[in-house]
Amino acid sequence: METEITLFGQLAEKAGSQRILVPNAADTWTLLSEMRKRFPVLSATPLIVSVNRRTVTENTPLGPGDEVALMPPFSGG
Repeated sequence: METEITLFGQLAEKAGSQRILVPNAADTWTLLSEMRKRFPVLSATPLIVSVNRRTVTENTPLGPGDEVALMPPFSGG
């Protein structure tokens, strides 16, 4: 199974793309580990993980068709 990741803001700039395919990511921790291996510049970058339009902070299982996004931290005003 491949998971498509949408990257926003500076994360997309650092990775060089707004969309990345990650194979065999059963959960968010595996996905983040693979992303950091492929794009070491992301290792030092804080990010927010969203699965199906909900922010997650704990390891979350991923299934076929899940919508995953990585975003830089943001603040409201």
